[in-house]
Formats: sequence, structure tokens, C-alpha cells
Amino acid sequence: MSFCVKVETDEMFAIANQWLTEEMNFLKNDKVVIVAGTPPNKEAATNLIRVMKIGEF
Repeated sequence: MSFCVKVETDEMFAIANQWLTEEMNFLKNDKVVIVAGTPPNKEAATNLIRVMKIGEF
């Protein structure tokens, strides 16, 4: 049995922002590139690339 949890894009960025600051020690205004795709775990399904500034979300 498989299941999928729907996460809105802004929520995904907020989660990434929190993880990067708390676990990876990134600082406010550092820039990172977020690459994602749907459906998840499918090869060559990238359809989102974003340069995000830490603290933006």
C-alpha cells in the first residue's frame, strides 16, 4: 500500500527553510537552490527549480 501526503509549495519551502537553518546552519539571506518534481520519486520528473533566500519563508 502506498500513500502520498499533499504538501503545498510554500509549505515545502518553509519546511526546507527551517531544516536548513536548524540542521545545516545556513544563515539568513544565504541563497539555496531548491529542485523538486512531481510525482515524487520518479526519475526525470523535475518541474520546479527555485533560488530561495533563507528567511524568505
